[in-house]
Amino acid sequence: MKILFIVLSGGIGKRLRPATLLWQKTLLPAKNGKRIIDYAIESSQSIGSVETKTVILARYKSRQVARYVNDRYPSIEVFVEPASLGTGGAILQHWDAIRRHEPEVVVILNGDHLVRLPVNDLLQSYCAKNKPALLVVGINSNEQYHDYIDVQFTTNQLLHKFPQRKSRIAYTGIFLARFDSLDEYMVQLPIMICDMTCDIMLQIYARYGGDYYLLEGEWDDLGTWRRYLRFLAHKSSEGT
Repeated sequence: MKILFIVLSGGIGKRLRPATLLWQKTLLPAKNGKRIIDYAIESSQSIGSVETKTVILARYKSRQVARYVNDRYPSIEVFVEPASLGTGGAILQHWDAIRRHEPEVVVILNGDHLVRLPVNDLLQSYCAKNKPALLVVGINSNEQYHDYIDVQFTTNQLLHKFPQRKSRIAYTGIFLARFDSLDEYMVQLPIMICDMTCDIMLQIYARYGGDYYLLEGEWDDLGTWRRYLRFLAHKSSEGT
């Protein structure tokens, strides 16, 4: 199985200003010398015998991203988005380059999310469920996460809707799809401003069918000061 990991690292980080006036938000410090983006990249590197490739999509402060990735992960390609077209538009702009990798499965991750993704277990679940699309969801135990897109499922465990209200399960921003299904949909779209979740992922899920994977490990969206500072405080209290 050939897997392509796509890590999104193009946002301007308005909610993390003034820090992001100087830095790409995915390059803000995390712990032990790591940057936020390292968590997504390390997840993509944690597979044993499976053939994998990782690419980074960068836009805002793309030179910073390219310099950091090239120094630390020389085998990873950084694609610079020609225009700022949202998370979905970022992928559309580079779809021809992505197709040249000829993956069987594509995994999309947000570079500003802290996630320890058990990739081998995720892939086993994907193969067992045998569905074209797989959403990675997690338990939403923090009541402050009112702005997450929440998830509800029908009794047969298929996606029912994404209500804008609190629930126990929230979409983590990680999406896995069979490449041929994703490609069939993507080649029909013009290059435009669009959102990865609403305009691509949900459409793939609805058109081709899918299921979900419940992530039991640690995950967090560090894209706001509240969450980022809470993460730093938590790690400081742990002595790490």
